[in-house]
Amino acid sequence: MDAVFVLKFLSDLSRHNDREWFATQTERYQNVRQQFQEFVTQVLLELADTRPAFGEVDPAKCIFRIHRDVRFSKNKTPYKTNISAVISEGGKNTEAPCGYFQLEPGGKSFVACGLYEPSTAELHQVRQRIAEDPTALRAILKGMKRHFPDGFTGEKSVRLRGFTPDHPAYDLLIFKSFVATRAFTDEQVIAKTFAGQLKASLKAMLPLLDWLNQARQDPHAGPRRSPGWE
Repeated sequence: MDAVFVLKFLSDLSRHNDREWFATQTERYQNVRQQFQEFVTQVLLELADTRPAFGEVDPAKCIFRIHRDVRFSKNKTPYKTNISAVISEGGKNTEAPCGYFQLEPGGKSFVACGLYEPSTAELHQVRQRIAEDPTALRAILKGMKRHFPDGFTGEKSVRLRGFTPDHPAYDLLIFKSFVATRAFTDEQVIAKTFAGQLKASLKAMLPLLDWLNQARQDPHAGPRRSPGWE
């Protein structure tokens, strides 16, 4: 993937985010999407060395559309200024914990993994598992520290019912989503080492996805929704 070409297109798009300009850039956009799809294919094949099921995933079903859904948004610009994909055995419509990465100029590229905005039932299940024994999860996060040094990040509950701040796992229980992220600068994205760093980060996420997938299971829970990666 020519990351310089991809970031330049996205940078231009952020300055000319209208349908008239985009209509003149069809060939250029198709080039970007094709390169990105080939890159996602490489990522999936790399993961297939560890989890063969990833080798059966259609990369086209992992990539998000660049068109924005503006029906219920105050932001009426028609296009996203990033290109992104979910890394999951179920593609972008998965209901399971998964990986995600996006490329966006201005230092907004990142890779993430975990369980994003779980249903109330799933959140309860995961918190109960953490409260019962946080040791395994802490060991997994420690093993991921090279690639996701900050552990879980994101929104936290203001009040946590059933748990007091002196609970030994309160620092984990407080999260509303269980997601670890790693940011990349533009310079890192265009470097020759980027592909290897991204693939290594996504491989490192697999134990976390396994733990979360097991923890969220509850035969009595209500219907689950897909993670809202954008």
